[in-house]
Amino acid sequence: MHEWAGTSPALQVELLPSGMLMRAVDDFHQDFRRNAGKTGRVELVDWDGFVIWSYTLNSSDQHLHHDVLVMPSGNVLMSSWERMSISEAIEAGRDPDAVPDGGLLTERIIEVDPFTDAIVWEWRMRDHLIQDFDSTKSNFGVIADNPGKLDINSYRQVTEDWNHVSGLDFNPYTGEILISGHGQDSIFIIDGSVTSAEAATEAGDFVYRWGNPGNYDQGNFGDRHFQSMHDAQWIAEGLPGEGNILAFNNGFQQGQSSADELVPPLQVDGTYGDIPYGPDELEWIYGGDDPEFYSGAMGGVQRLPNGNTLIAEGAYGEISEVTEAGDLVWYYVNPVLEDYALFWDEEIPSNSAGTIQQNEIFLARRYDASYPGLSGRTLTPGIALEGFLAGDMDQDGFVTLLDVPLFATALVSPGYQNEGDINRDGQVDLLDIDPFLLVLFGG
Repeated sequence: MHEWAGTSPALQVELLPSGMLMRAVDDFHQDFRRNAGKTGRVELVDWDGFVIWSYTLNSSDQHLHHDVLVMPSGNVLMSSWERMSISEAIEAGRDPDAVPDGGLLTERIIEVDPFTDAIVWEWRMRDHLIQDFDSTKSNFGVIADNPGKLDINSYRQVTEDWNHVSGLDFNPYTGEILISGHGQDSIFIIDGSVTSAEAATEAGDFVYRWGNPGNYDQGNFGDRHFQSMHDAQWIAEGLPGEGNILAFNNGFQQGQSSADELVPPLQVDGTYGDIPYGPDELEWIYGGDDPEFYSGAMGGVQRLPNGNTLIAEGAYGEISEVTEAGDLVWYYVNPVLEDYALFWDEEIPSNSAGTIQQNEIFLARRYDASYPGLSGRTLTPGIALEGFLAGDMDQDGFVTLLDVPLFATALVSPGYQNEGDINRDGQVDLLDIDPFLLVLFGG
């Protein structure tokens, strides 16, 4: 096991082939303190945790959130919120009754050159809006005839983060960007090869969308497939299903999640076929008929080289590997909470609403031992994350005098060992000495 210490991590992290770690960091503006997915800063750190590069965008009007990924060029693609004032939202045709006091947050995708910190490319959702609510506005039109644009009234709940883009992916062969549109229960594809100026025109409209055809008046409620979703991605070249799209469908309204694989209807000319966009059926699905398979928030998927799929039920910290036939071949429960790790038989606490467990994870990724980013690294497992017995430093099932020197070492060493955190405050320190002695001598 290897651990990167440092500032408060946010949702996204990626181990790069170079061995560097790209991570999102919680460095948020107070105006965004209640927004799920907020970050504010990204960092590139080396194996030892030294920050090589960082980028901050956390003002009251522009703010990083959710995803960050390194492109083949070395530039960094990030999702950000851009505030649209109340007057701007109404001018764009939003129903005034659905505009919150802070206005709306619309998606802005930025590409940053890490050598200059310059934004070298951007795409803004606000440039691609349509509506049929207010005929006096310039973007009034027939929504069904404009699938490349987003109906600004497609999500009428009174909330700032109406798009809630929960993830991005980049296709190095086509230059396209795949957007996980959690708020619209849809995935969207845009052309990332156009210039920023072109991206603000029809050239930057969606070239494909799927998951909820009712959002562009090409279906009804019963035609919706995604019910909140996360982690949409193209299956990489060389993996089973390459070129297909994989996503975690939260199934929030029905209380039933699934991992979904679909074949995008890509034509020889690079377009995606007729409206409404296909496919009509999924290529592969897991979990759709299992009532125990559910994560109403977060979640992730990953196609593995052996054809199996790694799935993270984020709200419950559960990670599974399943075969194409749906057989479970590996299962793991995250034992780490915000401040400490659980003992193996300790009940996992939930949040105040009871909807998310405190061992939650955003997603999970598996890296094979042959992954270039792990080249030359010692991969010998360390101590178990979960503790077996408070004070049992050598994990032999008993607390004895043999544990005393190990406990003393843990007091002065960096890192964290669960068995030494007797008072469960997230640290092994002097405050644990008296509780340790009580455990040792049976007090």
